[in-house]
Amino acid sequence: MDASSGSSGDSGDKRDRNQSSSEGNPSFHFTPHHLAQLEAYLKLCPHPDETQLHILARDLGLEPEQIYHWFQTKIQGDHEGSESELESPSTEISRKKERRQMSEIADAAISELLKLMTTDKPLWTKSYDIVGFVLVPESYANLFLEAINLASPNIHQESSKDSIVVKLGAMQLIEMFLDSMYGETHVLSPLVPSREFVFLRSCEQVGDGLWLITDVSVDNASLDNNYEGQIPDSPLRKWLFGLYKMCEKIACTSIQYLPAHREISSPKGREVVINLSNRMVQNFCKVLNLRDHPHFTSFHVGNRNELFVSFHKNIPSLQPEGFIGTTMLSISLPLLPQNVFYYLKHLYPRPRWDVLSVGNPLEEIAHIPISDTSRISVIKTFNRDDNNLLVFQESSIDHLGAYVVFAPLDEAIGEIVMNGESTNVAVLPSGFMISGDNRAVAESRNPHRSGGTLLTTCYQVLVCDDSLTLEMKVEAMKSLIGLIISTIQKVTLVLECPNCWLRVHFC
Repeated sequence: MDASSGSSGDSGDKRDRNQSSSEGNPSFHFTPHHLAQLEAYLKLCPHPDETQLHILARDLGLEPEQIYHWFQTKIQGDHEGSESELESPSTEISRKKERRQMSEIADAAISELLKLMTTDKPLWTKSYDIVGFVLVPESYANLFLEAINLASPNIHQESSKDSIVVKLGAMQLIEMFLDSMYGETHVLSPLVPSREFVFLRSCEQVGDGLWLITDVSVDNASLDNNYEGQIPDSPLRKWLFGLYKMCEKIACTSIQYLPAHREISSPKGREVVINLSNRMVQNFCKVLNLRDHPHFTSFHVGNRNELFVSFHKNIPSLQPEGFIGTTMLSISLPLLPQNVFYYLKHLYPRPRWDVLSVGNPLEEIAHIPISDTSRISVIKTFNRDDNNLLVFQESSIDHLGAYVVFAPLDEAIGEIVMNGESTNVAVLPSGFMISGDNRAVAESRNPHRSGGTLLTTCYQVLVCDDSLTLEMKVEAMKSLIGLIISTIQKVTLVLECPNCWLRVHFC
């Protein structure tokens, strides 16, 4: 379950920066990602109450005041008005009508789900393409005669059923579900946009220890047919793996959890490190979503690959303040994804490609084992100038893909984090996304080839604190391109893929 949420402790400063001096009216700046989510939520609930505003603001990483004024502007159109207009009698009637409609939708969703789960009719069949089960369309249509006819070329139908066991109490799990109204599923490549959802969620207890939770969602996904080979075969399976990993992380913060050798000992320390790691992965995934970064410059690399470079002024939100340089590149490798993942996560070969190690050995000084296939590591570098760093890294793999995401911190700050003494440490993550490359397998025409890998590399670097001159930008761009090309060349050499060496052609 890839849900992105966050808040910042500098809300007052943020409001000051976003306010204009014109008649004291606030002027806020929203990314295309924010606007898409707000528009989608507007369709479900044009008049959110205070609680809904705060939850939506938290999920989008904005302030409630920003959300409020966006809805106010939408309601008022081009006419100016006061906040009291939102509380007019007609508005209150509209709110009651919307709540009644939402209640009816929620009741209908619960009723349908209960029927799906309890019927003895053969509704589900084992899927040959994905893990789990899919609906039999004819059986579904016979059971729900009032269902909308979805036989339209403009409608993409999806159905799946699967299950998983998690280490979390039922009520704690339900509270976690009810504390969110926005979700985002990331495909492990910058070539495919994330799938974003704003949903009406309802929950009902239907038996002793048995609960039903339904989502009626607006899906803003727009998939490019050129990259269908990169789309996960089972979004539900990916969601379940995400939920499982999240519950494992929560279990690791429990006081009942008994850490093994070299694990972070204190519950508070584990909680702070896990939260830091969550922020790293969420930020890294968002960077890969090119729609959020319209100022990327692209360069042709090799035969058909593109290298992307971007510079943007960062507003402090648990990231270093200043101009951030970002570069990313995806290449195909004739190797299985799990082989690439295990090479990149292990420390022994890392000095051969990682610029942070400066060619010196590395040591894992602490870790948190999330599951058999997921791990948070704290890695110490040993540099000759005694400027040692602690690299916080999360690595995870499942049958849908993998990632290795890391961020360096000063050793003293890293120790504070592991002790659980600070929750507002700024991080700038870099790393790798790893997924199966179905196109590479098809194009190889090799009957003995079992699979390929799409390896996406991304680096983020703090370029400068203040103004970024043109000369500085050109030099920084050369350095960023050199960094990612050098890293990829070293990785492909150690993986014994010399034909994957790259030549950059500027367009």
